Amino acid sequence: MPGLTTVMRWLAEDRGGFRAQYARAREVQAELDADDQVAIADEPPRTVHIEWAEASAHTEGVTQKRAVAVALDNAEVANRRLRSEARRWRAAKMNPKKYGRLADPPASDDDQEGVVVVIKNYAGLAK
Repeated sequence: MPGLTTVMRWLAEDRGGFRAQYARAREVQAELDADDQVAIADEPPRTVHIEWAEASAHTEGVTQKRAVAVALDNAEVANRRLRSEARRWRAAKMNPKKYGRLADPPASDDDQEGVVVVIKNYAGLAK
C-alpha cells in the first residue's frame, strides 16, 4: 500500500485518473459507514442478569426466594452511541451532500435588498 505522501501526490497530479477513483472510493466508504451505523443500532442489546436470594423463616423451616432482574448494560449503550455518532460524522465529512446536515435555504433577492437598505441607512449612505 502506498504511503500518505504518495497518495497525496497522485491526487495533486491526477495520475492516471486517480482523483476520480479516490473520490469514488470515499463515496463507497461513506456508504459503508452509514450501513455500519444501522447495523450497530440494530444489534440486540446486551443485558445484565442480576440474581439475589432472600431467606425467610417459617414455622416449618427456612425457605428461600430467588429473584432475577434484567437490566441494560449502560456502558454498552454509551459505547454504541459513540460508535454510531462517529460513523455518522465520518460519513457526513466524506459525502456532505448526502449525509451532511441540511443547509438553510439560500436567501431570496428580496431579503438581500432589505439587508442592503439597512446597512446603507446605518452607514449614512442612503439617498
